[in-house]
Amino acid sequence: NFPDDSKASTARVHRGMAKMRQAVDGARNWSNTLDTAKSLIGEISTEKDFGEARKELAALLPKIAAGLADQAREQRDASLVDKSKATLKLIDKYVPKTLMPTQKVADVTASLGLTERILGRDAALATTLKAIQQAIAENQPQKAYAERKQLLKNYPDLLSNEQLQKAVLSLSEAEQQEVRYVAENKPAAAAADASPVEVEVVLANRRGSDAPGMAGRMTYALAGGAAFALQAADGKVLWRRFVGYDADFTPLPIAPDPASDVLISDAARNEIARVEAASGQVRWRHVVGEPFDAHPVLSRNQVWVATRSGRLVVIDLESGDSPGYVKLPQGMRVGPAFDSRGQTCYQLGENSNLFVISPQSHECREVLYLGHEPESVRVPPLVVSPYVFVCENRGADDAVMHVLLTDEQGLSLRPAQASVTLSGHVQSPPVVAGRTLVVTTDRGAIYSFEINAPDPGPPLTKVAEKPADDSAPLARYALLRNSQLWIAGLGLTRFDIQQARGRLEPKWIHDEGDTFLAAPTVEGDVVFLTRRKKNQSEVLVSATKAGDGSRYWEAQLAAPPAGTPMTGKADGVMTVLNTAGSLFEVPTADLSGRVIQDRAVASTDVEQSFPERASPAVLADGSLALAGTGQPKALIADDSEKRGLRWLQLPDPLGTLPIGFGGGLLAPGRLGQVFVLDPATGRQLIAPFQPRLSGDEPYAWGLPARLGEKEMLLADGRKTLFRLGTAPQPQPHLVALATAELLGPITAPLAVLEKTAYAVDGAGELRSYALPGLKAGPSWPLGGVQWGPVRLGDQALTLTSGGELVCFDDQRQQVWKVAWPHGPVAGAAVDKDSYLLASVSGSVLRIAAGSGAEQSKVDVGEPLGAGPVAVGNRLWLAGHGGTLLCVAAP
Repeated sequence: NFPDDSKASTARVHRGMAKMRQAVDGARNWSNTLDTAKSLIGEISTEKDFGEARKELAALLPKIAAGLADQAREQRDASLVDKSKATLKLIDKYVPKTLMPTQKVADVTASLGLTERILGRDAALATTLKAIQQAIAENQPQKAYAERKQLLKNYPDLLSNEQLQKAVLSLSEAEQQEVRYVAENKPAAAAADASPVEVEVVLANRRGSDAPGMAGRMTYALAGGAAFALQAADGKVLWRRFVGYDADFTPLPIAPDPASDVLISDAARNEIARVEAASGQVRWRHVVGEPFDAHPVLSRNQVWVATRSGRLVVIDLESGDSPGYVKLPQGMRVGPAFDSRGQTCYQLGENSNLFVISPQSHECREVLYLGHEPESVRVPPLVVSPYVFVCENRGADDAVMHVLLTDEQGLSLRPAQASVTLSGHVQSPPVVAGRTLVVTTDRGAIYSFEINAPDPGPPLTKVAEKPADDSAPLARYALLRNSQLWIAGLGLTRFDIQQARGRLEPKWIHDEGDTFLAAPTVEGDVVFLTRRKKNQSEVLVSATKAGDGSRYWEAQLAAPPAGTPMTGKADGVMTVLNTAGSLFEVPTADLSGRVIQDRAVASTDVEQSFPERASPAVLADGSLALAGTGQPKALIADDSEKRGLRWLQLPDPLGTLPIGFGGGLLAPGRLGQVFVLDPATGRQLIAPFQPRLSGDEPYAWGLPARLGEKEMLLADGRKTLFRLGTAPQPQPHLVALATAELLGPITAPLAVLEKTAYAVDGAGELRSYALPGLKAGPSWPLGGVQWGPVRLGDQALTLTSGGELVCFDDQRQQVWKVAWPHGPVAGAAVDKDSYLLASVSGSVLRIAAGSGAEQSKVDVGEPLGAGPVAVGNRLWLAGHGGTLLCVAAP
């Protein structure tokens, strides 16, 4: 019908595209439409005028791809996904880049990605449901929870999936059958655990006036890994017991009586102890035998302890004996809660379930599925009959509070209303006074609720709220009395809860910037607080007026001694200057047992705690100087009867710790100059040493090491080791007598023997230098050191990063090398032909000086910070928590 081939080709292309338009416009089954399109394209693609169809293909093919993508999502059909992708390939093949419908293709691709995720989710859900049922059949509930956890990690939107919830409900029912009581009589341990410590001196410092009406009462605190009891009237320390740095359970009085015994949770020994309030004397100890995060709970003359492995241990309050435990099919991270009558126990499992247990029969009465994830619940349930409140942390910074209702027997747990959303994580227990419930979060949000009767209306009504703020997450502790609310977090704030106006009215704030470490307690009109100041290591316990927050007294606890305790000022007296700027003098003769010294000889306020490594420098006039790297002043303890403390301003912030030298204080500055100052006036006794200036970086000097009375070694923190001495002309001044070039900065102390100096460079290599000329000698690749090198007798010892103790002599030779499995070293001393080494973990070991062989060992039962110091046949050690410990030399 056409006069030439060109017109015929054009006509065939037009007819083919018309049929394709008709198929697309009337499409119901996009799969058939794709088949039609592929057939038509196959017929016309060889025509020489096919180019005229490309523009129309750019419009029609994306419609087919989108239609297939939509049907694939609706029908959840993987084959339709493949066909939509095939259509996209047609677009890529037949549509030129200039006509490419980029946005439409992107939309189809995104749609297909979502569909594929849905298809993968459905497949994963089916696989997980099957795995859960199999785990139930095999009595492996934790395996089932692990399957669920992995599924939700990949597909969080399945959290509320009905099929998954039904499967986990089946799992919960199966878990109820697995709860069982194990009758296993376990008697209490001996009241006093064996200890080699002959003397324990507790160093504290208190000041202020007596709190009225507190005679005979006690208050308790945790500080430096220890439990403390203090007199509520004046803050006098009564006793201290080390319980481990992981412990966060403040001693709990077992009754309202001021003289009531208290329960102590000992994380170091995994035990619970009952002790006398006034003396700290142990009445009984019960060794739980495994770690537990949960605080012990008292109910009807029994102590209940929830362990990580899933044992709910029952301990008799009077004897400390345990008749047995309730075994749950999963671990626990918080303790149980009881109703007011002690008839029902509510115990949260590590994940998903709330178990309801009879304390009398120990049977599991029911299990409620809450669906909480591991580590998401940090506080135990709160029971205010007939309600049970459970706070669950969700996501990065939100939480919900489940409001559950029970029947008259405390059973038939069920949601009483929709869960309450909270801004932030709940890290401290909610508090109740009357019908008022207060919840705090780590983002500073405060919620006040009124608890109502179950019917009519909602059980919980929000009364007032303080929104979350932008501060860093931090536990906020609440104390509620009537309508007065104290919040201890970053500072202490007093609010009035004004229910009629629906607001929290702030009254005052004190100690802004301080971090509070425990919930406040109140006795009468006195509030007791535990906090730590910014940049300071000690813990402060104080008694304040409830009304205006003004302070009665304050006690400084657990400030570590700065460096090794010192002897020498007077016979039988040990001097300790701690990191909080308090000076103590301890008469050591004839001491035994526990000694409390809670009044410092002198003290001063410090803006920042001194580092524990900052040992006081002993100066020529007998005074002490304490300062830390980067600090612009030094604390001077005068050698007088009163041993007063005062500050000495330095000409330059310190580039390292100072030492006594040249009749004064040697202070290397960050700008490079090395000063020798009169400790009384601050004037320069000797003109400073100035190294050659190079660059603008501040000097990070190594620790100076004395070479007799008139010389010293000092590394500049760069690549030079100096031997400095004093030159008399034109005026007395420090001068470099010798230098040695280093391959990198010295990263450890210098150990100086008679003829050899040892130093560790930045590559972790121990290098030797002959004295006095500093000629380089042999070196040893140690791979870094964690302690030393230190001179002991006529040898130098160092502990490598790899855990080997290595000894070197004055002839620049390695004498011996032994494995050291005891961890970091706190200090060392010489005793005849042996070395005494104290480990940070709490052991004192005697090793042979000639071979490094371990000869004997004693464990003191708590971490050590410095020492040992030999006084007669006994060794004195400094604990990390502000104590001195005395043991017989091993």
